[in-house]
Amino acid sequence: MFVRSDGDVVISGPTRSAHARISRFSEGAESMIYESGRAAGFAAPLGVNWNGLNSTGSGGAIVVRTASGAVQRLEQGRATVLLSPGDALETGTFVDWIGQVATAPNGDVVAQIGVTQGNQRLYIFRGQNRIELHGPSSKIQTQAGEEVVFWFNNRIAINGEGQVAVTARIRASNGNEFDRHILINESNRQARTVFTPGAAAPGGGTFNWLDNLAVDEQGRVWFVTAATAAGSSLFVWDNGVVTKLHTQGDQMPDGRRIRAFNDLQFSNGRVFFNSWFDSSANALIETANGKLSYRLSQSDGTSLGAVSYYYNGGRFRIAPNGDIAYIVVANGQSPMVVVRKPDGSETIVGRQYERLGGSTGPWAAEFHDLAWDTNGRLFVTATTLEAVQQSALFLATPQ
Repeated sequence: MFVRSDGDVVISGPTRSAHARISRFSEGAESMIYESGRAAGFAAPLGVNWNGLNSTGSGGAIVVRTASGAVQRLEQGRATVLLSPGDALETGTFVDWIGQVATAPNGDVVAQIGVTQGNQRLYIFRGQNRIELHGPSSKIQTQAGEEVVFWFNNRIAINGEGQVAVTARIRASNGNEFDRHILINESNRQARTVFTPGAAAPGGGTFNWLDNLAVDEQGRVWFVTAATAAGSSLFVWDNGVVTKLHTQGDQMPDGRRIRAFNDLQFSNGRVFFNSWFDSSANALIETANGKLSYRLSQSDGTSLGAVSYYYNGGRFRIAPNGDIAYIVVANGQSPMVVVRKPDGSETIVGRQYERLGGSTGPWAAEFHDLAWDTNGRLFVTATTLEAVQQSALFLATPQ
């Protein structure tokens, strides 16, 4: 609250409907200055988050998380804000926060949204349309019958067919609560159970917490969980049948043993993840037809010289044509953004402490995230020496 020089009072606070309002009081009369959820009439900063890129969509579109927490689509020089904290929804409630966001190859975006009453919703964004997949009073129909979901947590994934894999917190009729990992079908709003923590897992043991998740175009759900009898394992759910594919400790062809299943991705029917090993740094691994093979490993011969380590935990992105983008420190040099083709050839597209975008571009201070669009263009976020606390979005071009 403050008092203006003319004696009027300006005060801010929550209203009965739980959103915020700023009002001016003059001689007992209130005039509203601003209420959350309304258009503000000024341009809000939309700086890109360091780690907020999602590759998606035809026509060269990608989705970014902005510094203000909004979800924004960038395509062909145009920026569209899909949703932002403070936006009003159709039911009259307001967006409080935006949680996990996932994208599909066809451009669909799914987001977990917290609203002002403390509930959650799932929305799909398709083009300019916003589709509510699940609201706070909605129920889902599973094999166990009709169940009430009051919260979504952990990871979320979507394919191009409107199928969303997500962790749902179920509240039973007796008041008990438990997690169920489900696949919701947009066409009929029905959900199928992928797995429930505590249930028996194929190959022995019981399912534990969810570590990683992906859903492909066939509606198969690939997920990583710790089965108590065998450590972390990679499973696939295919039309109700769960199969264990690989387990922590499985051997690669050279005898090294897998210790993790990180950054799960799929492309053209193949699944990729990165892992670490007892005797060396991360490697990018492909699994197909039950067999494991290296796509990128510190033990590989490389045109970059000896690999010191893969940057940012071995983060990588698979392009539609099978190209791999990753960040690496090699041969004693500073971190580099590299594209590796299926034939093993590599091209450097950016280096730390060098100019990005030509001889007059900014100096790269640190690389953060990567994303391909469906046209095969690579986007990179990086902080620059000119603005170390801000992240900029770059289109990578081979040197």
